[in-house]
Amino acid sequence: MRAWFGVIVAGAACGGGEAQKDLVTFHADIRPVVERNCATCHRPDGVGPTDFTDATDWETGAPAWAAAAAAAVQSGAMPPWQASDACHPIEASLAITDAERAAFAAWADAEFPLGDPATYVPPEVPERPMASRKEAWGLPDLSLAAERPYQIQTAQPDDYRCIVLDQTFETDTWVRGLEVSPDQKPYVHHLIVYQFAPDQVPELEALDAADPELGYACFNNPDAETLQGWAPGQNGEFLPDGLARYVPAGAKWVVQIHYNTLGRDPATVPADQTRVDIWLADAAPAQAVVTIPFPDFGIRLPAGDPDVTEKESFDLSWLPSEVPIAGVMGHMHQLGTSIKLEAKQADGKACLLDVPDWDFNWQQTYYFPEDQWFMAGPGTELVMTCSYDNSASNQIVVNGEALEPRDVGWGENTTDEMCLTYIMAVLPTAWLGFL
Repeated sequence: MRAWFGVIVAGAACGGGEAQKDLVTFHADIRPVVERNCATCHRPDGVGPTDFTDATDWETGAPAWAAAAAAAVQSGAMPPWQASDACHPIEASLAITDAERAAFAAWADAEFPLGDPATYVPPEVPERPMASRKEAWGLPDLSLAAERPYQIQTAQPDDYRCIVLDQTFETDTWVRGLEVSPDQKPYVHHLIVYQFAPDQVPELEALDAADPELGYACFNNPDAETLQGWAPGQNGEFLPDGLARYVPAGAKWVVQIHYNTLGRDPATVPADQTRVDIWLADAAPAQAVVTIPFPDFGIRLPAGDPDVTEKESFDLSWLPSEVPIAGVMGHMHQLGTSIKLEAKQADGKACLLDVPDWDFNWQQTYYFPEDQWFMAGPGTELVMTCSYDNSASNQIVVNGEALEPRDVGWGENTTDEMCLTYIMAVLPTAWLGFL
């Protein structure tokens, strides 16, 4: 990361008098939070659309991003961290405190003073093992993309497209690192990387060939293995030594991309060629990471009901023995308000995921520190709780108009709903055939 503010130290201080001691300034109060919680994405080549680390931004006063950042932090939209750290320890948490949010509000009220660089105290930055592994590994072994760019469609503001990546895995492959790099970030709402098994590839290729455009329209989620999701704020997956994801010979990967062009001039909407970077393991590891879904297909949301709660339990008695859970992810659609996953065992109940304020726009996987992976086994029961607001004031807006409340159940479309959690299970590789 580039050095901060080397060109603006001289003459930049807000002053050290009595009247200034309670003034919230960038260097003293905001910069430490930005470095710890924001610059992981808002940096050169980061997933954030704006670089917060560029010293030249401050040469003529507060940068343009200051007001937007302060507003996003005050509203809770940023940083994109929905999970409660009080549930289970989460690796590289981006959560900030109420006091830090209040500091951003005070900074905005004072019109974004820079302050004295001498007042800056470096923050305690949490360990980020995945980022450290990526840095140590260097360049990816493979970069997968479509055979050509896809022209984003503008007939409707939302364009859901499944794009087959230009790669067939000819031998069994083990992936230790996986990161998505959207080509046109301002237009990519979110995406999911799927793995199609060898016996699914012929049907996949037929769908691809039947559509005259690149890929094929897929508003529904494909019936394939989920590898990784991406939304703003989601970084890559870089696994510890001895772990990898299994890719069988003959498999193909697909990215389902949700493009959004609302408010854009159709003539200026570009083509996109999103890339997936892969780091390979040298040999088959002893353990594999597998994403296992737990859906509640029976959800029912009565029209107009502002407070619907659905609960489903999953018995893990089918597991041959205990296995670690390395991470979790929750998924609902736009009527969802909260989601929780707990584990009941003989010695009590443990919380694995708690998202008390669900936001469809900020979905991500939450990984546990390696020394705090949760052990689940045949005596474990997973309990998933999903809450929704199906009132008139919380309806999806389609083409500028809110839908009328209606009874909603499980479905693949965004206008349907889901109650779904995933666990990242660490399994002996010998179990892969069993599952």
